Amino acid sequence: MQPGERVTVTCVDLDDDGAGLTAAGDEPRLHIAGALPDERVSAVVEHVSAHGPEAWARLATVETPSPARRPPACRAFGACGGCVLQHLDYGAQLAWKHARVRKT
Repeated sequence: MQPGERVTVTCVDLDDDGAGLTAAGDEPRLHIAGALPDERVSAVVEHVSAHGPEAWARLATVETPSPARRPPACRAFGACGGCVLQHLDYGAQLAWKHARVRKT
């Protein structure tokens, strides 16, 4: 995987920053801001870590949306970088936050 490469992947989780995350066995594991668990997305690789099997990509298109995807309430969603989970159903947001606290 190289920067600039377009890939199609399925996200299975959210990382600590709320970005979609591919499965743990994927090499490298891809972080995609704006993607949600259970979504098949197309993304453009922006950075591949030299220190471990991690990479970051920019969301290009959502090919198969998650059932938990909702329209964001704020028109500045994505541009301001504030509320990273506005496009995720509120119940799913609570479950993700609860799991983070339990993990910590």
